[in-house]
Amino acid sequence: MNAILIMFHLELDAGYAMDSLLETFLEMAAKLVVDREKIHISFTCMKNRDNQARLSGYSNVIEFDPGSTDVAMQNFIRAYVEENGIDLVFGFDLPVHKPAYKPLRQGGVKTIISYQGAPMSDLNKGIKLILKKLQVSMAMRSPDYYIFESRAMAETAFRGRGVPENKVTVVPLGVDTEKYRPAGNLVDYPYKTFSIPENRKIIYYSGHMEKRKGVDVLINAAIHLRDVKGRDDFHLLILGNRPGEEAPFEQMLQDKAAESHVTFAGYRDDAEQIIPACYVGAIASTGWDSFTMSSLEIAACGLPLIVSALQGLLETIDEGKTGFSFKPGDYVALAEHVARFLDDPELRNRFGDRARDRILSGFSRQHQVNRLVGAIQSVCRSGAQEGM
Repeated sequence: MNAILIMFHLELDAGYAMDSLLETFLEMAAKLVVDREKIHISFTCMKNRDNQARLSGYSNVIEFDPGSTDVAMQNFIRAYVEENGIDLVFGFDLPVHKPAYKPLRQGGVKTIISYQGAPMSDLNKGIKLILKKLQVSMAMRSPDYYIFESRAMAETAFRGRGVPENKVTVVPLGVDTEKYRPAGNLVDYPYKTFSIPENRKIIYYSGHMEKRKGVDVLINAAIHLRDVKGRDDFHLLILGNRPGEEAPFEQMLQDKAAESHVTFAGYRDDAEQIIPACYVGAIASTGWDSFTMSSLEIAACGLPLIVSALQGLLETIDEGKTGFSFKPGDYVALAEHVARFLDDPELRNRFGDRARDRILSGFSRQHQVNRLVGAIQSVCRSGAQEGM
């Protein structure tokens, strides 16, 4: 390939999950084209000047919305890819249909690869799936290939959206294992930062506050442990709430003994200092969820993980070896798993060591980058052979 355009359908300032993906994609691109001047990046908006510092050294960064039907914008991107000899587009969450595909192809792009960070569809069958497949087969200039972060997400493409299975592959997320690692000298960090009593073992969650993420399940588990079981040896630390989003959960805790055992810490940029001193991680989603970045960060820091038995979340653990799963919404079962680890530090340490080893053996950022490079090179070779 000559040059690559990494395309985001988001603003540059899109949150910390995006930050990690951006670093991974840039490392991937450097292995594909070597010359940094041949790496191009687009966002729908780049108003946040502070975040542009992350792109230091990359001069070819543009604003472009792949969903725009504006003729001037389409003419701009067609001319841009032609002038810069861009023959590969690697786009984040690009669907089957998008207005940008026509001007990209007209400008000379030979290969469009969509990296999917979310499920593509509900699962379908029968006539509905047949119609979906027909719709995909008739699509003009759609992506040549789709990369998903988990097996569960990939199934939504060929068993839901109708994308041919031979156009889909799985490349699991990877984490920086030097940044996220066991405690070292950080054992006191979250205790001092959030004024948590040192005799409590911290249960860690990081993520959005939307209903499907099951924060209410975490809160009910805390209430069960403190108010029903009378346990005083834990503290639930929740990261990711924007101002005011914690209000309904604080209402659940009102007049409960568990109220003083829960801390809402908001958005943080120091998770790599917080997680290692925690005791166990928990993800209690009740709706769709996949192989989350937070699950990798937790495991890389040497913590066992307790997850809802849902789709890609089941791929985040080795059941009974690095963590446990429970029926979605069953906060009593979640509380019982937490209690088991609280009562058995040796079990907790054994699971945590295995979790770290699992990350090192297959889920580091380098593993992810190498798999992405291999997948893209394979697609480009196949396309070149078809064109001969």
